[in-house]
Amino acid sequence: MLQGYQRYCVTKRSLVCFSQHYSPQGIRFLPSFLSLRASPMTRRSVRYAMVDAFTDTPFKGNPAAVCLLEEEAGVDENWMQNVAKEFNISETAFLVPSNASSKPRFRLRWFTPVAEVKLCGHATLASAHFLFTSGVVKGDVIEFDTLSGILITKKMQDFSMLGFAEPCTNGNGESFSIELDFPIIQVVDCVSEEMPSFPETLNDLSMVNVHKTSNGDLLVELTSGKDLADIKPNFVELARCVGRGVIMTAPAPPGTGFDFFTRFFCPKMGVNEDPVCGSAHCALAPYWSRKLGKNSLIAYQASPRSGILDLQVDEERSRVLIRGKAVTVMEGFLMVDLIIFFSNNFDFGYVIFIFAVTKCFELNSFMRAVMALYFIFVVIIWPSQLFFFSSAVTKLALVNMQQYFYVQFISIIDPPESSAKNSHIQFPCVTYNPDKGILNLIKKLQIVLKEKLLQTIK
Repeated sequence: MLQGYQRYCVTKRSLVCFSQHYSPQGIRFLPSFLSLRASPMTRRSVRYAMVDAFTDTPFKGNPAAVCLLEEEAGVDENWMQNVAKEFNISETAFLVPSNASSKPRFRLRWFTPVAEVKLCGHATLASAHFLFTSGVVKGDVIEFDTLSGILITKKMQDFSMLGFAEPCTNGNGESFSIELDFPIIQVVDCVSEEMPSFPETLNDLSMVNVHKTSNGDLLVELTSGKDLADIKPNFVELARCVGRGVIMTAPAPPGTGFDFFTRFFCPKMGVNEDPVCGSAHCALAPYWSRKLGKNSLIAYQASPRSGILDLQVDEERSRVLIRGKAVTVMEGFLMVDLIIFFSNNFDFGYVIFIFAVTKCFELNSFMRAVMALYFIFVVIIWPSQLFFFSSAVTKLALVNMQQYFYVQFISIIDPPESSAKNSHIQFPCVTYNPDKGILNLIKKLQIVLKEKLLQTIK
């Protein structure tokens, strides 16, 4: 019946419609255990862009998909990993706005087709480029909250690397590059027992040194940049090497205008060759800075797509400044199945619902009525935001009613030890703050119900 109503609403044949099929928070109005299939009413769109990083030419450099989420509610790591697998490129970035700083700040996560990674340079540059060019960020500085800490990116005006190609613009004639402030990755020598066995395809190359990095990669220096550019490795054999990935580097041939060449292979992470790897240069920049005796370097990644990186080493701060350009080649939307209250796991949501109904039979008639009203207003009506009510007074009344029923419900399953003494309503295991919105309430209430369910089972 509910699915039938959804269908009639979508086709505009229903007598009464919610006018919007999901709330601004992205919550569908029907509980997940009642809505069995995804429909336009249980989905929202997530904006994404495909950005080529470390280049000013489309279809060069390193492509990264950048997905801008309004909030993390409704998605999880499995969804992010599936999206990355669907794009099937070296990295997919996920952005969520954060209010933890006076500067524009976003939570940023990176996924390869097979795993999440702690640091990714080109997808960070691509993310900053997308935020700058799309108008999401008006200023010149963005902070990213990542698994590697806070990373700062800056828009650098009128920057050009060696005069190569035409300057890239954001569509308004404004030429700029982006500077990434990344931590240095340490490089140490491999002791004899740690020396890896390389595939036959690499044995004919003249190797100068073999090192390892603090994040688990091998760093191999060759004698010739030309030999490096001509390598055609066997990725199956390369995946058997110790370490996460293999960074290969060599001095740049004379007259090229570059300081060194690089390539990066990482088949273990689902990326046979990373076209242009920014994070690898967090190790390469200080490595070549010490060898060449200078802090400013220009690197060329000699992959088939190729890319250019401008590097500045700051040994005192243990940071590497990586500059590069980017260009957006594609924009679109991902469709996301939404979640309300019980999660998309049908079994878990159903069990909690049955538990709540069972508790009702232990209560008197008044409390059963309170429970029923709570489910009506919080589980079904509130997430829809009741867009067919235009009166602000009516909406305010619903907020107050929701708060009242929430208090009654929590007091049933977890009686308060003391009354609240401030504007918030506090209980031993949960706090309801109306300013935080329905999403926090749903998350906390779900935790409470799960704990009570486990206690009952025990």
